[in-house]
Amino acid sequence: MQHSMRRSMQRSMRWATSLLLVVALTACGSEDEEEEENLPEVDCSGTVPTFDEVTAFSEVCTNCHSTSLSGADRHGAPAAINWDDYDTAKANAEHGAEEVFEGEMPPEGSGETLTEAQKEELYLWALCDTPE
Repeated sequence: MQHSMRRSMQRSMRWATSLLLVVALTACGSEDEEEEENLPEVDCSGTVPTFDEVTAFSEVCTNCHSTSLSGADRHGAPAAINWDDYDTAKANAEHGAEEVFEGEMPPEGSGETLTEAQKEELYLWALCDTPE
């Protein structure tokens, strides 16, 4: 009888483990889908601007996200996110594109705006291999 109970418990544990795995995989899949939905669709087969050609960085983003700014001059921008440094910009490219696409950047009330052309340049650069 003890052998039967042990076998039943082992089956229950395998079933519970399988269920947890399915739930975990489903959750991961929906997160990936959600991320993809938060990014614009771009066509990388055409001309993709280089880092220096993305006017959004030099004309708007670096008013807060610049290596030359600190403290209150950054207007709340995280110190580690700067759009005047290629390596830092590249590391934050997809996240930045997502925030612009969702309307979170530039923040409402900041007085900063991006034109549609600037957004398109940023999206192309960020989502098409971030050319230097």
